[in-house]
Amino acid sequence: MQEIKLAITTASDGSATVTSTQNVKGFLYGLHYAPGTIATGGDLTISFVNGANAQTVLTVTNGGTSNVSWYPRGSSCGATGTSNSDNLIMIPIVGLPKVVVADGGSGGVGALYFYVLED
Repeated sequence: MQEIKLAITTASDGSATVTSTQNVKGFLYGLHYAPGTIATGGDLTISFVNGANAQTVLTVTNGGTSNVSWYPRGSSCGATGTSNSDNLIMIPIVGLPKVVVADGGSGGVGALYFYVLED
């Protein structure tokens, strides 16, 4: 399993955009948000960027000030493409991990950790 840390520092308007330089290919196992001094109202959009394409895996409104872990999953489907709501799977990902923060307060410092099972 690979751990990728994105260090986050918000600008005076409470925004931040951080993209890893480490390209990953595999399955997203989980995320851990350590908000540090990022404001409780911080909104996060977490994605993987591959060229011009971005795959959003989680959006969080008012992320809070406590450390928290998330395990995003996707719905599987049968041979006919019908979604199986009870068979959730890890999300296949390719690209650069990215987090965008809004309303995080001025000068907030925190981190987001990505846990990836490599292909």
